[in-house]
Amino acid sequence: MWNRFARFSFDKFIQNLTGYAATYNGEWWFIRAFIAAILLGTIYYYLTEKIHIVYVETGLVLFISVITVKFLPALIKLDTFSSLASSYLWTQLFMPDTFVCAYLFGIVFGKYDIFASIRSLFSSYSSINRALIGLMLIVSAFYFQEKVFSNLSDMMLIITPVFMTGCILLLDLCKPLCKVMQFFGGLSTNMWLTHTFFCYYFYPFAIVIFWSRNPIVAYLTLLAITVFASVFLDKFYFSIEKLGVKLRKKIKGIKNR
Repeated sequence: MWNRFARFSFDKFIQNLTGYAATYNGEWWFIRAFIAAILLGTIYYYLTEKIHIVYVETGLVLFISVITVKFLPALIKLDTFSSLASSYLWTQLFMPDTFVCAYLFGIVFGKYDIFASIRSLFSSYSSINRALIGLMLIVSAFYFQEKVFSNLSDMMLIITPVFMTGCILLLDLCKPLCKVMQFFGGLSTNMWLTHTFFCYYFYPFAIVIFWSRNPIVAYLTLLAITVFASVFLDKFYFSIEKLGVKLRKKIKGIKNR
């Protein structure tokens, strides 16, 4: 596991960079679904840009989910389409798992600011009632995840909004905690993408994380490392973006001479 970075291969580097392979980090199995979600989500966004009815888009996403989860897997079982099962492009882009459908549902939530509507729905409730409802929703989400749904990924469209609604109702009762979570939320993508490198593959960091052999200490150490890494990456991205703006201005100035 530790020597996978010892021998540099340009081919493997390009494959990992594009998401074609995940030889640098086995836990990056989801990266292809993530890329597919971004691509298909962008297409979906522009195709539905003129739709302004939340129920229509919700139904559309649910329809896409049924097609993705039930129809397409059954399609390639037919002899006529059996060759598609070995097609990389088909399996990665046209048969993304339900996490991609959850991504589309997230676009709908963002477009119509559904969580703001949920907030206004419960705004007249007392703090105690909102706290109880929030806890009930979170507990229900965990219960159905563990006890009811045999295939969790198929039910992400239901479990995730329920869980998030419960979290929002609780966080709204504690503004300082809400700000803390907003801070982590801004860094969460980088933290999510880098944490397995630190705890599994970058040996010096793995030693630091697990030195105490205490799960809580290890978790907090990993959290701190990924926060610093995320801040560094954000600054790096910002520097690259700033450099790109300067270059575009210079090129534009040269053309205008």
